[in-house]
This record gives sequence, structure tokens and C-alpha cells, in this order.
Amino acid sequence: MILFAILALLIGPLLVQFSRRSDEVRDWVDGFALVAVSGLTLLIVLPNALAGGGPVTLLFLAGGLLLPKLLHRLGTRALVVTADTALVLAVAVHAAVECAALAFVDEHLSLALVAHRVPVGLAVFMLASSNVIGWRYVAVLAVASAAGFIGGQEFVGVLDHHQHAWLEGFVAGSLLHVVYGHSVGESHGHRQQHEHEPKPHAHAHAHPASSTAESCAEHDHRMSRTSVLGALGALMGLALVLAVLIDPHHHHGAEAHDAHAMGVEFGPTLVELALISAPALVLGYLLAGLVRVFLSPRALSWLHSGSRLNQASKGIAFGLPLPICSCGVLPLYQSLIRSGVPLTAGIAFLIATPEIGIDALLLSVPLLGESLTLLRLAAALAVALGVALLLGHSGDDPVAAVDSPSHPVDEPLTERLMNGLRFGFIELLDHTLPWIALGLVLAALLAPLLHASVLTSWSPVLQVPLFVALSIPAYVCASGATPIAAVAIAAGVSPGAALAFLIAGPATNVTTFGILSSLHSRAFALRFGFAVAFGAVVVGWLVDLSGWVASVPLVETDHDEHHWINDVALVLLGALTLASLFRQGPRGLVQQIITPFQNASSPA
Repeated sequence: MILFAILALLIGPLLVQFSRRSDEVRDWVDGFALVAVSGLTLLIVLPNALAGGGPVTLLFLAGGLLLPKLLHRLGTRALVVTADTALVLAVAVHAAVECAALAFVDEHLSLALVAHRVPVGLAVFMLASSNVIGWRYVAVLAVASAAGFIGGQEFVGVLDHHQHAWLEGFVAGSLLHVVYGHSVGESHGHRQQHEHEPKPHAHAHAHPASSTAESCAEHDHRMSRTSVLGALGALMGLALVLAVLIDPHHHHGAEAHDAHAMGVEFGPTLVELALISAPALVLGYLLAGLVRVFLSPRALSWLHSGSRLNQASKGIAFGLPLPICSCGVLPLYQSLIRSGVPLTAGIAFLIATPEIGIDALLLSVPLLGESLTLLRLAAALAVALGVALLLGHSGDDPVAAVDSPSHPVDEPLTERLMNGLRFGFIELLDHTLPWIALGLVLAALLAPLLHASVLTSWSPVLQVPLFVALSIPAYVCASGATPIAAVAIAAGVSPGAALAFLIAGPATNVTTFGILSSLHSRAFALRFGFAVAFGAVVVGWLVDLSGWVASVPLVETDHDEHHWINDVALVLLGALTLASLFRQGPRGLVQQIITPFQNASSPA
């Protein structure tokens, strides 16, 4: 097995070298590397690191992700070499610990450990500025792997449980830095020459003025072929990740199996979150498309009239009858803003619609009691109105006039309907689904940190902002947040902290930040996040200061059980995601997330 583990490190570099002979192979290998490395990191390495190292692991993750980029931006050759060397050494120590486990784990787990070294070798080779340096990096990993296997259990004891988890967190961040900052076939791994690339969907039209129609057509064909080949490589990378993640034997019995088991447990959590979110997402994209073509500016003119308070109130009223949760409201909000809806009404709609959904309120009564349900409703309305009034005059909504509906009302109904579906399920989905997928992954990763028993000893003054901070990356809908809040209160968490979680969770998450950054600006997204978080913290503190005591009925709920509609919606969403992958390619999907940070102040 140690021989196979070392040989597995060579597969990735050989693929990279072979890809340099052909553009088609390079596109395929780049898609494979992107998905295989990021999938290995997010689905296996990082869950295990968080489980073993706790919240501190996030600091090491940030270090591995941001520190090399910072050192490279400083520009000196010595710093670049230092950053790359430190990164390779960290991966080498991690590889040595993994290979030490090969001596006392069973055959199936050994195969999983060997298989996931393929993308590791690929990522390290992509880091190098030349083939010679790349093979030196791979040689370091091979020597470390052999040393770890020979050292066995004694080598594992060099790092304690927490230290190894923190190292894994740093390695996870480093691998993500490599795969998102590098592209197969570049002369140097870091994408400095790509800092000013056009945004996805713009590349097919970014031709020089002197280009002929034939060259434009050839460029479009090239980009389409690149996307398809990259998508095929991405699917192969996904197959490798699933092969490592899926364990056919559930009883390994060894302590060394913990790393793999923790990664396996991450999968069901992510699938459950996807099942819960899928119907709302499909409905959200459908309604966004219909709003786009059937609700003309004249039909939405009633949202423009009156003071900003009236506009905010109308935005809340507009979302009341819509069964949309936090994941489905984002594409609909984007469609409304692009159709010319005032920002004040749009922000109130964005916050209030998922907060005061009928399903969430009905679930709150048996789980939280009638009094806390009414308090939740009042707090959600107050925060929605306050944030909408605060941000409604910020001047970040000129984008609304750029993308108003252009389909005349005298077009045939069928054509208008097709245009709306095309907008909702193609254009809007391409821009928003990568952020939604990222939010779901982060929610599954950070779910253990919401466990209430660790937090009950903290003062309520600290519990409130802490639960708000935990809710932001958790990507939990209003209905999904309700059982968490009920269990937290029953475990001893203050009612104010639970209420703050119920307010901030559905309204703020990574996906919301990304879409607001693309649609308005990063500054606006930050103001929105701080405003909602501040409102939730104030509400929570006021509840706790009032001495209000929550009486949680603790009725069992079947919220986690899903209907066949969830399965159908998830299959449909999977098909739409696959189509988006082939349209944009894996690099195009990633650019949807990276672009708002590179061009933070420019409208989408």
C-alpha cells in the first residue's frame, strides 16, 4: 500500500505534463484538478479537521488560504519561495501522518487513503513554477510518505490530536489556495495574469473591435469546447471524490478510521440540506423568471409610491404570500431589483420573506410556544423595516435601470414564458447557484459548532453575538433554524440568543453576501450584513434584559423527513447544475464566486 500511495502522487504530475501537449487535454485536466482537489479538501480533509480541532481550525484554514496569497502579492522572490516551501512542507507532514496510518488500518480504508493522494500530488505539482521544481515537491511528499509509513505509530505521536487537526486545517486552506489560484498549463501557478479577466458570461463577447465574424465564431466555439472538456474533467474528479468518500464497510473499528468516518458523516448532512433547500430553490428560480417577463415596471409601480417607510412595508407585503425560504428568495430578489423595484422595498422583501414564512411560523408554535412565536414575528418585521430604511437611500441601486424587462407585452404568451424560464433557470441560475452551493457546504461543515452544550456556560451577553456569528455562515432557513433554537433554549441557551439566531440566520449568509456583492457592491453587502447582525443582537439583548423566560414545549418534529417533492426537486436541480457546468465550465462556476472579490465595487 505504501508503494501504491507513492505511485498515486505521480499520477497528477504526469497528467499535467501530458496536458501541455494538447489544449483539449489541458482543459480536461484543469476541470479534474479543480473538482478533485476542492472536493477532497471540502468533503474529507476539512470536516475531519473541524471535528478534531474545533473553531480554532478556522484560523489555520484562513492562514493556509490567505497567507501564501499575501506573501506572493508582496512580490519578492524570497517570500514567494518561502511561501511555497512552507506550503509543501505542511502537506508533506500531513502525508507522513496519513501513511503512518497505513500500517494499522484495513484494506478498504487504505485504498481510500491512497486514492485521495492523486489530487494532492496534482495540487502540489501545479504550485511549482517549473517542471523541475514540481518534481522536487513531489519527491518531498514521497520521502515524507515513506518516512511516515516506516515510523508508524511513533510518527503519529509527534503531533497530538488538536495539533494534527490544526495542521489539517492549514493544509486544507493551502490546497484551496492552490486549486483556485492556479490553472493547469500556466507558466506559474498564481493567476496574476488573470486578475483582469472578464467575468463569466462576458468572455464570448469580449472581442476586439477589429475581429471578424469568423474569428468571433471561432472564439465562441473555443470557449464552448473549453467548458465542455472542463466539465467532463470535473465529472471525473467528482467520481474520484465520491469513490474516496463512500465507504462500503461501516465497521472498521480502528481509531485511525476516525478521519475517514468524519468525512463520511459530512455527506449525509450536505445531502439533507440540499433536499430541504431544493424545492424552494426551484420555486425561487421559477418565480424570478416569471417576475422578469410578466411583471412590467408598470405592474410594480405601486412599490415605488409613498415614502420609504411605505415602500418597505409594501416590500414586506409583497413577500407575505410567497412560500419562499432564505435560499429561494435570493434569485427572486435579484430579479425584482433588475426589474426596477426600489432598493428599500427590495431589502425589506429580502429580509422579511424568509423570516415570516407561514411554514416557519406554524413550526414555531409547537416548538417555541405562542409567545416566542409572536415575539419572533415582531422582531423580524422590526429588523426588516429598520435595515430597509437604513440602506434604502444608499444609492447602490442604479443597476436596476440597466436590466429592466425588454420583452414587449404583445409577444406571444409562449415566447414570453420561454424567455422567463430561460432567464430564471439559465442566466440567473448560472450566477447564483455557485454561491448557494458554497453556502450549503459551509453549513454542513459548521453544523457541529452550533451544538448548544458547549455554549450554555457563557454569559447571555456573549451568547447573543456568538449565535449571530454562528448563524451567518450556517445557511439555515427559517424553518430549519426553528428546531435548532428550540433545542438550544432547552439546553440552557438564553432566549435572546436563540431569537437572534432565528433573525440573523435566514437573512444573512455567505450566499447573500456574494449575490449582493455582485448585484450592488461589496461595501453594500457588508453594510447589509452588519445592519442585520446589529439588529439581531439588539433584539436578543433586549429580550434577555427584560427577563423574559421561554417555555419550550419540545414537541418532536418531522422537519428532517422529506417528501417525494424534495427528491424530484433535487434531481431537477442536479440536472440544471450539470447543464450550467457544461455552459460555463468549472472555472466559470468558480469565477462567479471569485469575481465579486476581484471587482468588489463594480455592478454585476
